[in-house]
Amino acid sequence: MTLPKLYKFSRNGKFFAVDPQNTFCFECDEITYDVVEYYPDTPINKVIELLSNKYSESEIKEVWGELEFLRVTGLILKREKLESWAKELTTPPSLNKITICIDNTLVDDSAISKLISKSIVRALPNIKNSLKIKLEVFFLSDFRSLDECRDKIASIKDFLPSSLNNNLSVTYIFPLPLELAEDWKLSTEDRIFIHIPFSEVENTFYKVEIFPVELDITSIVKKLIDKKVTEIKVHFESLFVLTQHYSLKQIFDSIQELSDFYSEVLRKGNYVIINPITDLLTRVQKGNPNKLSDHAGISYWFISPVGEIYGGYLYYLSKLGKIGNIDTTAPPDNSSVNLLNRGVDIVPACINCWA
Repeated sequence: MTLPKLYKFSRNGKFFAVDPQNTFCFECDEITYDVVEYYPDTPINKVIELLSNKYSESEIKEVWGELEFLRVTGLILKREKLESWAKELTTPPSLNKITICIDNTLVDDSAISKLISKSIVRALPNIKNSLKIKLEVFFLSDFRSLDECRDKIASIKDFLPSSLNNNLSVTYIFPLPLELAEDWKLSTEDRIFIHIPFSEVENTFYKVEIFPVELDITSIVKKLIDKKVTEIKVHFESLFVLTQHYSLKQIFDSIQELSDFYSEVLRKGNYVIINPITDLLTRVQKGNPNKLSDHAGISYWFISPVGEIYGGYLYYLSKLGKIGNIDTTAPPDNSSVNLLNRGVDIVPACINCWA
């Protein structure tokens, strides 16, 4: 039986090894880099013979012992029990997040109240394993100022069922207010959204999301950091969904530019979260796999102003992947269930993917 192996690579004169099963990555010296080539399926005596012209027996045994320690402690090459995999495959995920989209077509608060109430009623039968559920109220219409955003929150917050308040985590998401966009010299075409949590309505905001349509993402992030924004999430996939004319290399170069800028920010001691980069670095360092988002609509619904259910904001914008409607179906409908049965996002290979 073939044993799982570590993957190794070098960058800028430095050596690295990574366990592709759990994404644990570590920097190593040259001898470890060479020994990893044969670990763990080659007998150590054979490894000593193969590398004897470069390293002494004691050096090779020391490295081998260090790798064995990492394996025994479960940091690398940890075998997943068959029972654990079976549980992942047979336990269906339940709905744990709903985003309700509101635009100018919902002209009064009663229409908003009706959409929110109906969405929650439709969602309740699908909340099986979660004691709590995240609710996002996502506004697409423009607001002039943060005060207008707060006024809108005050006008609709009572629409949430009081019986669910203890089990709801509510966040309101607004397009960057026009006054801030003008002051910060940012374009409203950049699809920048701010998060205002339910429990901190009097504060400003704590998180910004960007759905870029242009490659110059770094300049937007720089301006946000200059304005003391400490958590930013960039949806790089929107460059594929919202535009069709950028090459993979152009998009990769844009991501690389932002990554290089983020490295400089961290070196200067500025603690800023720029996801998905921060999240990826943390997961690689800790060896936690990156679980993919749910495109099947099993655990997350994005509900449009007319009640259509999608797997996310970008699916809604592109009108792809509609999985139901709160007025006409009891989602998830057959197309969504079929995706789940095919194992999308929940088979071990997908769960452990860190690409």
